[in-house]
Amino acid sequence: MPGPPDALREARDRLNGVADLLHQPVSGYGFTPFRAMAEIARFVGKDAPPPRLSREGLADLDDATRREHSDRIAAYAELLARTGPRAEHPFFGIGATALQPTDLQRLEPDLARAADAIITLRETATRVAESAGRPSPGNLEECSTLHALLIAAGDRPDEARTATGALLAHAGDLRLGEALSAGSAWAAARNDAGATFTEAAFGMDPAPLRVRLAPGVGSFWSRLFGPYRGASRELATLLSGALPKSPADRLRLVDTLITVRGLRKTLTEEEGFLSSLLGPDWRGERTPFAELQAQAAWLTRLTGIAPIETPEALDRICAADPPVRDRAAPNAPGTAGHLPPVEIRAAAARVVAESGDMPREELIVATARLLGFARVGADLRGVIDGTL
Repeated sequence: MPGPPDALREARDRLNGVADLLHQPVSGYGFTPFRAMAEIARFVGKDAPPPRLSREGLADLDDATRREHSDRIAAYAELLARTGPRAEHPFFGIGATALQPTDLQRLEPDLARAADAIITLRETATRVAESAGRPSPGNLEECSTLHALLIAAGDRPDEARTATGALLAHAGDLRLGEALSAGSAWAAARNDAGATFTEAAFGMDPAPLRVRLAPGVGSFWSRLFGPYRGASRELATLLSGALPKSPADRLRLVDTLITVRGLRKTLTEEEGFLSSLLGPDWRGERTPFAELQAQAAWLTRLTGIAPIETPEALDRICAADPPVRDRAAPNAPGTAGHLPPVEIRAAAARVVAESGDMPREELIVATARLLGFARVGADLRGVIDGTL
């Protein structure tokens, strides 16, 4: 016969005690632990984010106070649903809530000018967006985006524009940036070394030559009896000029060749990728890597401001003609510090288109006149010169 199930009975009694505690109201409060756990589980099931508030004092709230706070939060949420986020409300941030009638009278012309400026901005932004083939801006943030896009478009590099289509499709691609950087580094080093070495120097492996020259740098006897002298004669045949007398200078020349060769090896690893991407713009070692790198960097900057899908859309943005405003208008900026750079560039472009090339000082003055300024002071001259 098995013994009495005392252990099982004891475990059952403990579980019953825990169950009783879960379903008994918490002392001083109108809810049970089970109800609190159920509410938390309900919020978790709705994927509600956990509240971000201090827990200090929450345990001391009685049921009535908790419900009052809950009702207030619900009412606040209902107001937000009707009015939108607080930070986007027209009166957000206003601190002066007790304006006197005279204050309101003084504000009226300022507000009227602000309203006119907003209308002008909207009309101007719409015209510019249409000219650039972009959607009409619906708010100030979109106006700023359009403005930044036109500013960046004005910095388009002149070289390597035929590769725009291929580069645009890979704008921001890290692999492309690394490959063009490798090509630019090799081309710069090769160009610098081209004045010192013959063409044949770049087709040989300079590492064995360095091994033979290196002992002579620190040893007089190595220069007399080792392979140093033969290596020096070989180096002389690779130079466009005279052979340096210093062993250290001779070794530095060989190190230059080793550096160029290493950069060329890195470029070799990227040739397949670049040739397939660039297509007809790939010209082997004659490819204008630095110009392509500048074009790719510009496209990365441009597409980081706003997406551009096709080369045609890009050309339209670059060809957009931002209007030059009438500075006599009441809402037009009257100081140099308020001049938009895109407007300065547009005015300068119009001056050049109508009058041709001219000295920079004359261009600055003519641009200022077109912008509506009768006098060209130091501040205005500095702003226009810095923008151009």
